[in-house]
Amino acid sequence: MSQETTNPEEISENARLLLSRWRREALKTEKFENVDQAVAIIADPTNQPLPIISMICANYETYMMNGQRRPTIHRELVWTDRGLRKGGVLLHEEIPYRLNELQVVSQKPVNHLVVLVDLGMAETLFSPLNPRTMELAGASIEADIDETLNDNADTMQTLINSGLHNDQVTVQVKRLTHLVSDGFYQEWDSWNQLLRQNLTQRNFLSGRINQDLVQDAAYYKYAWGLTSQEELYKRVIDQQYGLAAVIGDWLSSLHNLAFQGTIGSKADLNMLDPNPGPSNPAHGEFIAYNVDRPDGKSRSKTPILRPFNNLVLLTDPAVEVPYLNKRLEVIMDEFNKI
Repeated sequence: MSQETTNPEEISENARLLLSRWRREALKTEKFENVDQAVAIIADPTNQPLPIISMICANYETYMMNGQRRPTIHRELVWTDRGLRKGGVLLHEEIPYRLNELQVVSQKPVNHLVVLVDLGMAETLFSPLNPRTMELAGASIEADIDETLNDNADTMQTLINSGLHNDQVTVQVKRLTHLVSDGFYQEWDSWNQLLRQNLTQRNFLSGRINQDLVQDAAYYKYAWGLTSQEELYKRVIDQQYGLAAVIGDWLSSLHNLAFQGTIGSKADLNMLDPNPGPSNPAHGEFIAYNVDRPDGKSRSKTPILRPFNNLVLLTDPAVEVPYLNKRLEVIMDEFNKI
């Protein structure tokens, strides 16, 4: 695959072999979507630079303090009291590794947009339950969270760039709220209304939402203090499925905004997904990137590649990844030198 060729058919075959290997290396719960289309995007000689997008949730963790569950935004993206975080290895090792492979196989520059999703966060993050409120000395929790998210985006950019050694790959990390316009929020509201109106209809998407409303009710009551039906609907329908759906519709627009591009459709770029996919518990909403609307209207499909072993659950300790050929001890030493 390292031999250069300008033949689109050879590039296509090399890309197919690469993605086939990625699927074998991925966690078994992670499913790729629309692989043939992903190959076509990689091999298309007119598709330059190669557009890649990744969504990363603005992760938070919950502490149990004095009998209460108290959520806060992650501040240490690399280290935790249990050692090296998964997110550190994902950002510094695994994402650069995959981007380099895509660039070599496609034989063209790569523009990769990483979007920090800072919408749909728990209201309790902005309440006195957030333990950060005890340290602010009068400053607002909203301003503190905003600063934290900016710092995290900068850290993510630093981690990816320091692990990337290919001047043909350009990465930008942007907060979602710094990219979108009023139209995004209007479309998000429209999706929320559509999903709520179709809850009683027998279709795939409504079935998954109703399943999550039942299965997740006890967790959200315990962890978030959500007790009313409207609170549960807002969390599961609006902040999960509705948000994922509108993000799915905006994928090409987000990439164009970041890179001043002209991608015409969400079907014309590849997603490199570092979040646990919809086959994992509590992540079913990510089917909404591509699933057809519950009113029967079809949507363009984005190829989604999920090859990672250190999914972005930033509280969890990192796992060693065989394909990197680097022991965690070596990676940890490198982190301490950044």
